[in-house]
Amino acid sequence: MNFTNELEELDKVYTVLERVEEKVAQRFVVEVKKMLAKYKKYNFDFTCGNGTFFFCKNDEIIHDEEKLPKDMKELCTFLEDNDYIQKYISTIKLGE
Repeated sequence: MNFTNELEELDKVYTVLERVEEKVAQRFVVEVKKMLAKYKKYNFDFTCGNGTFFFCKNDEIIHDEEKLPKDMKELCTFLEDNDYIQKYISTIKLGE
């Protein structure tokens, strides 16, 4: 196999990986929207990007994750462990 063929193979692998990442990010958005709907009366939003993410309540950033419900904390932990998701999503609001 020559160098050009190796690069083409790597490009194919990268494309597949990128599609998988996009699917995981889409699923993450679905889960966040479910969470926002579940806690609708508390007026939560979720913002993500540039290496950071957070939930907001009534447009105020929640700095202490311990103040979040357990299932929201689990989403934060998932995102910490899979930070590549951040390049595919930004702010998530209920109904958008």
